[in-house]
Amino acid sequence: MSNTIFLNNPLTINQNTAVYGSVINAGNYDYIVTINTQYLTEGNLTGLFENATYKQNNIDLNHVDINLSIQNFLNWETNINNQAITTIEAGLSNIGFGTFLLTNQKIGDLLLEIVAHKMFGHAQAHAAIRNDNEFYTHDAELWNHLSNTLNINSIKYDVFNQYIALGRYSTNEDSANNYVNFNLQDMSLDFPLYLNGSVVLDASLTNDERNNLLQGPVVGGNQIIDGQYNVPILVRFI
Repeated sequence: MSNTIFLNNPLTINQNTAVYGSVINAGNYDYIVTINTQYLTEGNLTGLFENATYKQNNIDLNHVDINLSIQNFLNWETNINNQAITTIEAGLSNIGFGTFLLTNQKIGDLLLEIVAHKMFGHAQAHAAIRNDNEFYTHDAELWNHLSNTLNINSIKYDVFNQYIALGRYSTNEDSANNYVNFNLQDMSLDFPLYLNGSVVLDASLTNDERNNLLQGPVVGGNQIIDGQYNVPILVRFI
């Protein structure tokens, strides 16, 4: 995707998957998950920020002072947390990808579908997952990770360098004396997410069923091995 700023600070979500019983069955990422913030920002990603500015450092002219702070949204529970603002695209895991719902969903919905796809080869087989409520507790982790990442100085400089490389910097700006606003219109912020966990099997399963679930089908990308999964996902905020 053009006009993308990549935040090289991965997030790992640890989430085990408990199974009731047997069910009939982009780069280096297995999936791409897009979080659409445009209804919060009036269609401009810049509106996600309370302060997104830069200025040449007054003491050391080789450095830039950069502010990147996300808004503290007071309507978190009603407009953001567990809201249907997320979509998914296929990455390396493209076998049976047509079983995903390609509509706006909650983050928890997509995490469940991803694990079901990895375990059963079918994204809608998540009825077999008995701890499904736990998958809806990770929204804040993603948003906090975005906010915390943008407060890391090395990431700030990386964002600024990518911003310049994308041609967003204007020679007419007076950044030597005044803070200049980032223009993030039509851009995205991406970071890697690793969904990590173990398959917890129900005691009622037969040995054959247990063996099938502990290995998982081949759907492309990382496969469940011995009941362990580590799924690389690209998270994209637009």
